[in-house]
Amino acid sequence: ELIAGNHQIEEIFFRFTFFKEWDVSELSMGKYCSLRSQGDTTFTAIPVFISRQFRHSMIYVREGSEITHPGQLKGKRMGCGRVGDPPYHYTVGLIKKFGLRSGDLQWVPTGTDATARAQMLLAGQLDAALITSPSWYGLEARGLKRITGLQEHPDLGIFTGLTMRRAWAAANPDVPEKLLRAHAEAVRILYADRKVAIEIYRKYDPAASAQDCERLYDDIFVNSAIDRVPVMPRWAAESAADRLSADLPAARSFEYQRIMDMSIVRRLVADGFYEKLFGEGVKAEQEKALREGFA
Repeated sequence: ELIAGNHQIEEIFFRFTFFKEWDVSELSMGKYCSLRSQGDTTFTAIPVFISRQFRHSMIYVREGSEITHPGQLKGKRMGCGRVGDPPYHYTVGLIKKFGLRSGDLQWVPTGTDATARAQMLLAGQLDAALITSPSWYGLEARGLKRITGLQEHPDLGIFTGLTMRRAWAAANPDVPEKLLRAHAEAVRILYADRKVAIEIYRKYDPAASAQDCERLYDDIFVNSAIDRVPVMPRWAAESAADRLSADLPAARSFEYQRIMDMSIVRRLVADGFYEKLFGEGVKAEQEKALREGFA
């Protein structure tokens, strides 16, 4: 029997990483790579990528701020949920593209609520903050402006995926394939039926307006933000290593092909599962994924 929990994404990451409160969880691949590179084998992961670029959004500042470019963030107060959490690490990766290092900013932990972070920014308690969708929709009208967004830097390779407690996974060896098949069917519905996809999203995020949910869906659809054939690409692991290595040197030399078993996906590909589910049009995406992914 599946017992599902519905929490804010930062809370999910925190509670699963530190308290292991459930058996299967969405988790940042950056956090997972960090744990594995330090020798922590508590968790195992499968290539079910819950989200890609679409929900990780923007660096915002107040309207009228002297900061108009990310390179001007040096010495400024940057709001993040928690130093060392996934938003912190992908912000570090983002500012590196503008010549800055993590030590160049004053990091201000604000907790997991992105809306509260926006309020702190408006109140002048922060100089800038990373705000995730759909929280950032409509912020311009409240006096905030964005200076860059992760959607504009797809090479950063932001992934979250399904991880499991290793002991539990070993006791339930049939579950990973079942999860992969179920996820593929969910992705098929997502791209095939906009109305149903939005209705399902609103069920788990009732505070989001219909307009925001529609915009979120369109962002996903236009950018093909969720893969039909889930393979962990080598460039994504390299991107994670690059972000993590500033604070964790061991991440640079870790062999990331060891962290995720791709054998089930490759067997499903060989069996024609994805072509039967999505049609022959998925072939190009499938071939590209296999070329770029770990064996």
